Amino acid sequence: MSKTVKSIMVDELPRGPNFFSVVYACQLNNGGIETGDGNRFRGRGFIQITGQANYQTMVQNKWNQVHGAGTKDFMCRSTECDKNLDEIANDLDFSMLISLTFWKAGNTNEKAKIVNKKAIEDVTEAVNGMQIGIDNRTLYTNRAYEILK
Repeated sequence: MSKTVKSIMVDELPRGPNFFSVVYACQLNNGGIETGDGNRFRGRGFIQITGQANYQTMVQNKWNQVHGAGTKDFMCRSTECDKNLDEIANDLDFSMLISLTFWKAGNTNEKAKIVNKKAIEDVTEAVNGMQIGIDNRTLYTNRAYEILK
């Protein structure tokens, strides 16, 4: 973390958009505090993807794969893109559409047809891109499956 970020965090206790711009500055391919990228690429909606790099790979690329390139832009730094990003947080239907796009792009239905350790790992990988939290996910998936049977 740069001295500038530490100084602002200690001296000003950021609020609102400034908080995210400070906390996520210069990481996950975000620019510095002054770019506002930390706020622009903060977690939103059901998925809570954070960081410019993750929005590119996990939102924009998957959107393009399912809906076609050029149909919606989440990555430009403009008022239009900011509206698209805010729609993820503020519009329940659109947030669900983003989640379902994510699900479809990962071919997750095929991976989720059965409930076993391998399937849970495959779904986790498709949705999260990694196995973080796999033990809890396995526990709760198995519990939910038992209840729903």
